[in-house]
Amino acid sequence: MFIEKPIELPFTPAQLVLRWPLLQPLIALGSSAENSIHARWSIVARPARVLRASGSTVVDATREIDTTPRCETSSSLPFIGGWIGFIGFEAGSVFEPTMLRGHECSNSNSNTMSNYGDLWFARCDGALVHDGHNHSWHVVGDSNEVAALEHIVTNELSESEIGSLESSPIEPLVSDQEFSDAIRRTIDLIHQGDIFQSNISRPFVSRVRGNVRRLGAAAISRARYGAHLELGEGQFVISASPELFLSINPSTRSVQSRPIKGTRPSGADQGQFERDEKERAELHMIVDLMRNDLARLCEPRSIRVTSSRHLEIHPTILHGVAEVCGIALPHTGLEEVLRCTFPPGSVSGAPKIRAVQVIHEMESHARGPYCGAIGFISDCGRMELSVAIRTALLQGTGTPDQFTGTLQYWAGCGVVAESTPHGETAESHHKTAILELLLAESATAPQPQVSPTHSAPCVPA
Repeated sequence: MFIEKPIELPFTPAQLVLRWPLLQPLIALGSSAENSIHARWSIVARPARVLRASGSTVVDATREIDTTPRCETSSSLPFIGGWIGFIGFEAGSVFEPTMLRGHECSNSNSNTMSNYGDLWFARCDGALVHDGHNHSWHVVGDSNEVAALEHIVTNELSESEIGSLESSPIEPLVSDQEFSDAIRRTIDLIHQGDIFQSNISRPFVSRVRGNVRRLGAAAISRARYGAHLELGEGQFVISASPELFLSINPSTRSVQSRPIKGTRPSGADQGQFERDEKERAELHMIVDLMRNDLARLCEPRSIRVTSSRHLEIHPTILHGVAEVCGIALPHTGLEEVLRCTFPPGSVSGAPKIRAVQVIHEMESHARGPYCGAIGFISDCGRMELSVAIRTALLQGTGTPDQFTGTLQYWAGCGVVAESTPHGETAESHHKTAILELLLAESATAPQPQVSPTHSAPCVPA
């Protein structure tokens, strides 16, 4: 039996992550953008079972998710139980094999974490859902899971936010010179007319020790589309993404994507950034690409560019953001979504297939969850996936509060004709600033806090 009811919790989503019992695996999606109509909800849940897939088995996994019985409910919550997880970047070649064009996936590279797979989703039979607009919590799901979650928050939460996460300096696995050379070769391909844009990335690494949940809580408190996924076997995916890949609402069949392109460090001249033709061109190419991708998923003539470019201010960085919307064809499931749109255009390039081929030519590492998508597919049919940028993978040993292992993080740049190797290399360093901030916050002794209790006007998501 399906249940939804309010529950009193004096915690923010980040604080609940830190108090979650260590013996309970944790799945959390969170938004800090309390005044944003684009990112309102946070979800804290535990997995009932897990789907992992690689290569051709990704299709079988998406079909299993798509055949999950839907729950008929009038709930206004976006998540009422369902699936939470990620699709890795390399899964794009499962749906469009020509993206590899003779290039083997680099998952065997010893410098990267190789065993995350191409898809990981946890089945969550219920969840604690937080509304960032009025700072309220609901518990939702089948009756057994609702009772279990109520028991956890009543009897099992830690009394305080304890533990910190220590880290070594963040070091590039690909040197500035190697990355500049890859950018230079990509620019040459653009000048030869081979492609218009390709997103080239590089990995960074740090050694960490301590409470991993502190980093997850910091990400959730700093991002529009934060995520903390505990995969088991010493693996964690933590994301502080600012970017919406896709949001689909079955009641209206509305589809929304908000691609990001163009970057400046915080403190840069905003007027100059807005006028910069190179940055404008980066975004406009991807807007055209997303229009084409969504046209495969949506009703004819329903695609609209509702915002061609505006500036968004995020911690440590400025971005150019657009918005593309459409009306989905009936009965659109995860498999069809991925066939039409994956991987996200903003982290691939244009034209997409050739841009991804160039990525495989230029990068010696597999991306895995990075530049894929993270989010949920709810039993009510709603789907929301972020672009998995500003994302770290952790792999090691120990419990979440006594973890020892390696953190790997990527930074990528959209390369166009006007790009320079020096400029894109500098941008890759700018994009590590958010990780440095989150790690610094994770190393700080926690201070007691209480969630705000005042109400704010509700704005539709």
